[in-house]
Amino acid sequence: MEPSTYTGENAAGSRDMDAVARFYVKCVLWLGVHDSTFVDAYFGPSAVREEALTVTVTPDRIAGYAGDLLATLDRIDLDRLEGAGRTRHAYLRGMVRALGPAPVSSRG
Repeated sequence: MEPSTYTGENAAGSRDMDAVARFYVKCVLWLGVHDSTFVDAYFGPSAVREEALTVTVTPDRIAGYAGDLLATLDRIDLDRLEGAGRTRHAYLRGMVRALGPAPVSSRG
């Protein structure tokens, strides 16, 4: 299975937080292959884990996918979300940001 099957662009097409969340889980699992401390435990469906781990995705590519997912979240109209939806959006945004490269500090 090609890694390109799973892209942030697929999630972007649906503009749907559920799609972003599903792809986020796969990104986390992929990152866990490179950093064993990143995934403490996985309690989701084993089929999702098995499917995600049929490919190896580089950390740089995962960071790129995180950028795609953040762009998708940016396109979601927050005015159309209720309180819980806004909270979910903010939480998901923070989790996806953790997948990307660490920001460069301006402190020297």
